[in-house]
Amino acid sequence: MGVPSYSVAELEEETGFDRRTIAYYVQEDLLPRVGRRGPRTRYPRLVRDRLLFIRRVREAEEAGRVPAVSLSELRKIFERVSPALVAAVANGRISVTEDLVQQAPTAFRLPALRQAALLERVERQGRVRETLRRYHGALEEAPSMLSSPAPPEAELDDGDRESEARLADLLSRLQTIANLGSEDGSDSLDTWTRIDITPGIVLSVRNVTEEDRELVEEVRRALRRAISTG
Repeated sequence: MGVPSYSVAELEEETGFDRRTIAYYVQEDLLPRVGRRGPRTRYPRLVRDRLLFIRRVREAEEAGRVPAVSLSELRKIFERVSPALVAAVANGRISVTEDLVQQAPTAFRLPALRQAALLERVERQGRVRETLRRYHGALEEAPSMLSSPAPPEAELDDGDRESEARLADLLSRLQTIANLGSEDGSDSLDTWTRIDITPGIVLSVRNVTEEDRELVEEVRRALRRAISTG
């Protein structure tokens, strides 16, 4: 699972801004530059989040919830708030308020506890995505998951460390089973088993047999717990 990126057509469809407006916002330093633009240019998630943030602000203006916000004021907002907070507004988890768009740096008064909870949620989701990415990676990556230290910015308690180590161990065992067929060159005879994690997340694993049912159930439960705590 790589870092999300978007073509200009995808940005147009998701945000409602046309490519000329997007290019103008880049010129006005509301969006980060991505080098030479072309038909194959991919834009990072931050571009999508900022465009949707601007869309939410404009919608709030039209509804009369906030006063008109200029481009220079938007630029200052992006300078003083975190990307995680921009994403939360873009995705509708936090509403646009007058405090958010006021020009004075001290005007933004999102309660500290709410902001901390939001950032913690984003970090937890990132750790779950990283665990799943390692599962889909090469076999040699799997054993390192048990010994890899937590990133410096992620403060994990003992319960979190134990849960992640357990999940890493289960996925490592599942990866080993999945690679058994490739060792004797019998890939064409592989069978695939579907593991439903949530209504929107499904894992497909090859070479799983009836003897592995207990392991499959443990993986399902562990992933569900990781997602629910995120």
